[in-house]
Amino acid sequence: MKAWVQAPRACMLTLMAVMLMVAPLAESLATKMQSAGVLNLLRKAQPEDVVMHPYPYIVIKDAWPKPLYDRLSREFPSIKAITSGPGIPGAGRKVHANARMDISAIRSLRHPGKVLTPLWTQVVKYHVSQAFYREVLRVFGPAIREVRPGLEKQMMSFRQHKLEEAKLAVRYTETEKDDLRVDCQVGINTPSRGKQPLGVRGPHHDRMVEIWAGLLYMREDKDRSTGAALSIYKCKAGKYTCKEIPDEDKAKYGMSTRQNHEQYRRSDLAVVNTVPYSKNTFVMFINTNFSIHGVSPRSPSPLSRRLVNVIGEQALRADLLRTKKTGLAGLNLNPSYP
Repeated sequence: MKAWVQAPRACMLTLMAVMLMVAPLAESLATKMQSAGVLNLLRKAQPEDVVMHPYPYIVIKDAWPKPLYDRLSREFPSIKAITSGPGIPGAGRKVHANARMDISAIRSLRHPGKVLTPLWTQVVKYHVSQAFYREVLRVFGPAIREVRPGLEKQMMSFRQHKLEEAKLAVRYTETEKDDLRVDCQVGINTPSRGKQPLGVRGPHHDRMVEIWAGLLYMREDKDRSTGAALSIYKCKAGKYTCKEIPDEDKAKYGMSTRQNHEQYRRSDLAVVNTVPYSKNTFVMFINTNFSIHGVSPRSPSPLSRRLVNVIGEQALRADLLRTKKTGLAGLNLNPSYP
C-alpha cells in the first residue's frame, strides 16, 4: 500500500524536474524566434528570384518558419484591438464591411505592450529597421536602380546619399535628415456581409512616393471564403500604353467610382500572375507607374482577411510638413538591429 502512495509523489517529482529542464529550452526557442534573421520576411529570397516582368516582384511561400508563423497567427490582434484602443483616431466608430484597417508602426511602437504582443512588436521593429532595409537592397537593389533610377539621383542631389546610405524613419516621424520613411502595418479587411462577393481593390498602382510594398497573408485555417487573391497585371498593348481613367469617366465604363479603388479598365489589362490569399505567403514588389495590381472580390465571410503590410516611401517635404503639425517628427522609434 505504501508503494502505491509513494508512486504518484515520485511521478510528480519527476514531472517537475522535466518541466525545469524544458523551461530554459522553451525560453531559448522564444528568443530564437525573435532573432532578426528568423523574423525577416525576405530571409529565403535571392536577387535571382525577383521576376522583372511586367515589374519587379517576388512571391515567397512559407515565408516564416512554421513555429513562428503559428505563434504569430495565434497572437494576431483582434478586430477590436485593430479598430479601437491606444493611438487610433476615431476609436469606436462604425466599422464597414470589407474595410481595410491597420495598426501602423507608429501606433504599436508608441504604445508597447498595449497594442501588440511582445513578439508582434519585435516583428514590427525589425521591418522598420536599417537591417531590413539592407535586406530590401540585397534582394531588390538592382531592380530599384533599374526601374526607379530617379530615387538615388534625388538622394544624391539633396543629401549626397547613395541607396546604401539612406537614412530611415518610421512613417510620420521623419525629419529633414531622412531619405525614406517606412512602415509595418498589421491589418485586416473586415468581415464581409451579404450574399455577393465584395471587391477589395481594383486594378491600380500605388502612390509614386512609395518605393516598395510587401504583403504577408495570414489566412485562418477555418476561413472558407474564396477570392481575395492579388493579381499582377500588364498592359495588353505594351508598357505605358494603359491609360488611367479619370474619376468623372469611370461610371460610363462600369468602374467603381470610389476614390482610388481602381484606375484602369480591365479590358486594357492581362493578368500575368495570381497570388492566392494563402497563409504564410509573402509577395513584395517595387512600385512604378506600371506596377498595376489588384485584389479579386472576396466571397462573404464572418472572418477577416488578415495581412501584414511592409512599406518604404520617399520622405517628401509635403509629408514632412504634415508630420510636423502632428508633433511627431523626430521621435526616436526606429530600432537598431546588428
